Amino acid sequence: MVNEIDEVRFYGPGTAVVAGRGDVAKKRGKLTKVRTCTVVREGDGTWRIASFHNTKRRPLMEAVSFTYMPASRPRR
Repeated sequence: MVNEIDEVRFYGPGTAVVAGRGDVAKKRGKLTKVRTCTVVREGDGTWRIASFHNTKRRPLMEAVSFTYMPASRPRR
């Protein structure tokens, strides 16, 4: 698995959303999936994944979304 983190947004001291791209490949190439994880901090300080979403990238739809909703573009 190849994974690249684009952005981490914290929503309080114990919750964050991690956005990135990835794919299953033998070597690094074009990353065709968008991944989003919601992570929460447990009482012992350990971060755990609470939810995970994976979807195929649609570059044209990303361009349209980023044009009309610039805040949706990853900060990286």
